[in-house]
Amino acid sequence: IRNADGTILAEEALSVMVSLRQSSIEGTIVYQEVHSVTSNGQGVVTLSVGDGTVEEGSFGLIPWPDGIFIQIDIKKGDDTQYSTLGVSQILSVPYALNAGNAIQGGAQGQTVVFDGTGWVPTDRIAISDNSVEVVTAEGRNVEEPIFSVKNTSGQIVFAVYESGTRVFIADSETIKGTKGGFAVGGLSDQTKADGPNYLTIFPDSVQFNIVQTPDAKGTKGGFAVGGLSDQTKEVLPNFFTLRTDSVRFQLTDNPVKGTKGGFAVGGLSDQTKSVEEYLMVNSDSTFIMNTLSAFGNVNIQGDMIYGGTVGTASVKDIDGNSYQTVKIGNQVWLKENVKSTNGGTYIDLIDYSLYTGANVDTMGYLYKYTPVADASGGLCPAGWHVPSWIDWEELFVYVGGYSWIENTTFVAARLMEASELWVEPIITPTNQTGFSARPGGNGDFITVWSFLGLGQKAYFWSAYGSSGDPEVVVIDNVDGYISVEPANIISGAYSVRCVKTVTDPVTK
Repeated sequence: IRNADGTILAEEALSVMVSLRQSSIEGTIVYQEVHSVTSNGQGVVTLSVGDGTVEEGSFGLIPWPDGIFIQIDIKKGDDTQYSTLGVSQILSVPYALNAGNAIQGGAQGQTVVFDGTGWVPTDRIAISDNSVEVVTAEGRNVEEPIFSVKNTSGQIVFAVYESGTRVFIADSETIKGTKGGFAVGGLSDQTKADGPNYLTIFPDSVQFNIVQTPDAKGTKGGFAVGGLSDQTKEVLPNFFTLRTDSVRFQLTDNPVKGTKGGFAVGGLSDQTKSVEEYLMVNSDSTFIMNTLSAFGNVNIQGDMIYGGTVGTASVKDIDGNSYQTVKIGNQVWLKENVKSTNGGTYIDLIDYSLYTGANVDTMGYLYKYTPVADASGGLCPAGWHVPSWIDWEELFVYVGGYSWIENTTFVAARLMEASELWVEPIITPTNQTGFSARPGGNGDFITVWSFLGLGQKAYFWSAYGSSGDPEVVVIDNVDGYISVEPANIISGAYSVRCVKTVTDPVTK
């Protein structure tokens, strides 16, 4: 290295910038690096291209087959600008020409991929002595799997997404091979025909087998689903944990992008459609497609919200008539109208009746006040009673809140059976409570029976109201509301629904 007058720059601290240009002396700079060197007594410096501080590009991605020109710029330690010494083409010897058509080198652990013109290194899949790592590219479609395994039909059977994994199992037994479904087995029995599967999932069943005395070394045994963010911490939160005495789910409340998060097991055949998931667990809910069976207690600390009915054991009255029951809030009600003709003593025919042509199993009987007021209480099954206004109000408050009276149409819809028994309903019945109110109408007996409201209104006895006198609760589908009216205790006849008597206010 010499200065402008030709003097050798000996023992001089220098900065050398190496730029590699593509195709020509003015081509695009595809790689650039800087070297800090010191010249020797003859002004000579030595450096290796590729070992400097990288300013631009990647050495492993230099397109050598396109022709590369090298530009050298230099400056002394205190100078602010580089001076260009020159640009010249890098010419290949025959051996290098042959190597240029082979795989290019990269960083340790990288793999190679064909980019359409040649094999180039990539860090998307990195291999070390301890692990194999798969990473994603910026801007990718997060709905597509990062990694997937397909069967011979081209269907995905296992996939890893941005926020979780998904296993797809066959919807039928048409796929060949005995290793269907999803199973987690043991390490020691792989040579046996029928080794134990600790977790097995099929479209119609899920089975867990848990060893009682684990003896495998290492803390990562068993089956667990953990989180993404805490992998560098010593104690990991396991979102799904199986033990011999319990199953525990613990989910994050912060969803990440992509709809394939959480833990789900779906089917093979509908991967291009909305997937039917047999078991789906999210941070706010657990979804089970088919029937959930429990042989022990089901403990629920929050509210239980349901669209169908919650069944309880049926009961029989003194005549042997069997009634379905339903639990609504803290109360248990008959799900059907009473049809007993015996209140402890035989009820006189004029004290109960039924519309001509109406089915007693569907509508029950209409009762006058005498059997309702009978002190023996035999009209209802043992342990049950004709509800008072206190019972009715508790029901209405549970269904419609403390302001239920401001929207009785809403309450009525949740109590009315969703059936064709309601003729041209003004209110659309949903029966979300399972109460199953039916429009039995009312009767009146002086010398003969007369009837009104069949198919339009449901009348139910209230043994006594807020004033202490008997009342009638009316679900009116003609005008579309619930009303509470004074009962005609002389000649009027109405349906009876019984409510279970609470003997223990703590357990109900």
